[in-house]
Amino acid sequence: MGVTPPPLIVVVHAGRACARAFVARDGAAEAGARSLLVAAGELDEAKWELLAEADGILFGAPLPLPEALARGGWRGKPAAGFVSPEVSAEGGSAGRLRELAAAAETLGMCWIGPEASPARFTGSGFRPCSRPVPRQASRPDLGASSVPGAVFRFGGDVDAALDSVRRLGARMARRARLARAATASLPGGGLS
Repeated sequence: MGVTPPPLIVVVHAGRACARAFVARDGAAEAGARSLLVAAGELDEAKWELLAEADGILFGAPLPLPEALARGGWRGKPAAGFVSPEVSAEGGSAGRLRELAAAAETLGMCWIGPEASPARFTGSGFRPCSRPVPRQASRPDLGASSVPGAVFRFGGDVDAALDSVRRLGARMARRARLARAATASLPGGGLS
């Protein structure tokens, strides 16, 4: 029996990779995954093949949905999202996360929620939510990236925002490793 290679995590970004895309990639690598950046607007055949090979995808930008649907192969793959500072500064963090989660759901992917309770904005600033949030958040606006987007939007701690995205990358690597092991144990070695 051979050694299983580490999972491949692809971080999709909008074209000019922001610090969050690099940090998400690095978080996945620190957790033992191979991780790459791919610009959504520059998808050629080789990059589509990387996405098909990926064990998990971190979205900072959406894929062209019609082409992604036509290519298939997304079912069951872990997916999560983060919001770039530009989107956050425009106040569109929650909307962009909903868009990314909806696209992942359309593709049949498994959206990964926050590792810890997200923060919420109150008149006096950010504070942790008092109610626990399920690990598989059913609301994309409570996704792993809602904190960084909101923190950046309201001028909060940039280091905390980047740390949250780094943890998201690491969580994606762990989830992809588990998904790969589960898939390998199925009869025939995969999902249909």
